[in-house]
Amino acid sequence: MNKFQNIFCILAVLAFGMLGSGCSNEDSQVEVPEPMGILCLNMSSDEVYVQAGTRAVQTLTDWSGFQFTLDNGTASTPLVFNNGRASVAVGTYTLHATNSASVDNGYSGALYSGAETFSINAGEQKAVTLSLGKPKNSKVTVSLSSDFAEKYDLKTLTLNDGTRDITISSVAQPAYFPTSASQLTYTLVADAKAGSLVQDITSATGSVTIDAGKHTTLNLQINPIDPSLVVIETDTDYNGQFQ
Repeated sequence: MNKFQNIFCILAVLAFGMLGSGCSNEDSQVEVPEPMGILCLNMSSDEVYVQAGTRAVQTLTDWSGFQFTLDNGTASTPLVFNNGRASVAVGTYTLHATNSASVDNGYSGALYSGAETFSINAGEQKAVTLSLGKPKNSKVTVSLSSDFAEKYDLKTLTLNDGTRDITISSVAQPAYFPTSASQLTYTLVADAKAGSLVQDITSATGSVTIDAGKHTTLNLQINPIDPSLVVIETDTDYNGQFQ
């Protein structure tokens, strides 16, 4: 091998080395998966009232109606559990859980929600417990006393929490209000039945108090002294799941 052949070989080796170095630089830009831990979801046992004055302890076992999200203080992302477990990148988070009623702020049905803050390390199995057994909003229904039902047909009972009107037109129709509501104003309209010797109720108004997590029944009754007047009494049922 002459001198020129030696020089050519040296240049070829240097060029190959530069190409190899370029691949290494490019590979270093590939994103490396973050260290992960396993999040294990538990549900607490909550004391609820299955009937007025009757207490029971229950644990939520069906999570299918809940949406879970992880909030790292900057962004919130959905989280899916598989048999109560999910892989989570190392960090500090707040786990949020809500059911579908949260979409309408608790006006469309019983609202259940909960949150818990936790930190998780690489390879760690972290247990987090959420309390989702009690509704966060209020449920309101109407009942008719026998004397009211004899004299009137309920037409509408419109309830307002300062934000929204919800109208109830039958005893089978519930109304729901968010946790911020503590007092409702109402407007009652009822038609007098034939032969009842009373007049139509065109706009009877008043207010009632409600509580978050409780089912309040508005009982429409006839005033025993003046049958032309309707009295609304409240009956609060501490029902843990609004059944």
